Amino acid sequence: DSKVHFKPLVLMLAGLAIFAVGIKFIGFPIAATILFTFVVYALATKKPKWYLVVPVAAAFAAVIYFGFTAGLQINLP
Repeated sequence: DSKVHFKPLVLMLAGLAIFAVGIKFIGFPIAATILFTFVVYALATKKPKWYLVVPVAAAFAAVIYFGFTAGLQINLP
């Protein structure tokens, strides 16, 4: 008998919604940082420390952004 946990689902959907709406207004790096932070909080078994999660998410978003823009020559918003 498995129990459905709605909190991770809601966190991921909220992150995806913010990313989808915010990418036009705040740009890819910030929207992706928010998305990655929400995903980490949704999938974590223990409550992660925000001061570690946010910089790692920002670094991950920056690597993806610069990988696409500089490496692949694909412009992201």
